[in-house]
Amino acid sequence: MWINYLKVGFRNLLKHKSYTLINLIGLTVGVAVTILLFFYVQFHLSFDSFHPESESLYRILRVQNGDQGEVRFPSLPLALQPVIEKNMADQVDYTNFVPNNFLVKRANGDGFNQSVTMVSTDFFEMFGYKMLRGVYPKTADERGGIVLSELAASRFFGDEDPIGKELQVRITDELLNFSVVGIIENTPANSSLTYEILMHDSNLEIQFPENMRTHWYMSFGDGYAKFKNGMTPETFEKQTKDFIARTFQDQQEAANYGFGTQSMTDIHLNPEIPTGIAAVVNPRILWILAGIAGLIILIACINFTTMAIGNSASRAKEVGVRKSMGAGAGQLFGQFMAESVILTVLSLGLGLLLAGLLLPVFNSLMQT
Repeated sequence: MWINYLKVGFRNLLKHKSYTLINLIGLTVGVAVTILLFFYVQFHLSFDSFHPESESLYRILRVQNGDQGEVRFPSLPLALQPVIEKNMADQVDYTNFVPNNFLVKRANGDGFNQSVTMVSTDFFEMFGYKMLRGVYPKTADERGGIVLSELAASRFFGDEDPIGKELQVRITDELLNFSVVGIIENTPANSSLTYEILMHDSNLEIQFPENMRTHWYMSFGDGYAKFKNGMTPETFEKQTKDFIARTFQDQQEAANYGFGTQSMTDIHLNPEIPTGIAAVVNPRILWILAGIAGLIILIACINFTTMAIGNSASRAKEVGVRKSMGAGAGQLFGQFMAESVILTVLSLGLGLLLAGLLLPVFNSLMQT
């Protein structure tokens, strides 16, 4: 019976071409736009969720109290790292994340102003970024080794195997030689942290003098921690606060200085923290876009329903003839529903196709 309904439905839709075309265009565009908007919302909601044990990952914040109350900054002093390594090594994995722009070149080759990020060894173990080949620097003694993203490896070496080859990096006034020891995947699109070339953060000794590295009010980059063995954000904040109280001579200054934590999955959707290295989006914008997407598909459905009701009035004679030939209410309902199913399935398929075709343009427009 349903096969017969579908056959007759196709004939009726071809007979009423204007009605069919208007409904197809309306539903197709509605479906395509809704899909693209929901893709955009889902993309931003998925930020940093790919890291294993992401619930244990935190960005460390510098907290200062002033005339305007408590302010939290994502940028940290380098002096914090040795404190964590000395006092909390069993409970906290920690990494600096200090991005720079250095001249990078092959010997006798062209150079590029390249993003070079200094990280601690724990960086490669804390996060979900995949090493594709080679290894990563595990100690300060291996700070002459660097890890390239796939993009950076292609930029400098093309199709050559970069492992073991050298690049020159201008960290100070002179070019220093570094050996490529590993290849890491390109930064995932939904990652708050981005990188191209990674090197061990012991190279910060070359870039900054000791008085800058040990100063508590000089900040150079972000810091990230993974808590384990019972460490909690509250315990971390208390222990660092106690250390500051013992270290600062001025107790009022110590009372106004400390460190806080921010969950890794909260970074991208929390505009209340001043923007640092990681990109931030206001979640209200996402909910507004989701609401607009729902409204668009609702309008498309209302338009479809209105057109169907209007079209049914013009088919009163057809309904009368069917009734006189013995068709019941269920059969009439089935016939009209078959036509609606045909239109909605076609619209869904065309909407998916249109969304796929528009996706590159949409990504360029939305910078995603």
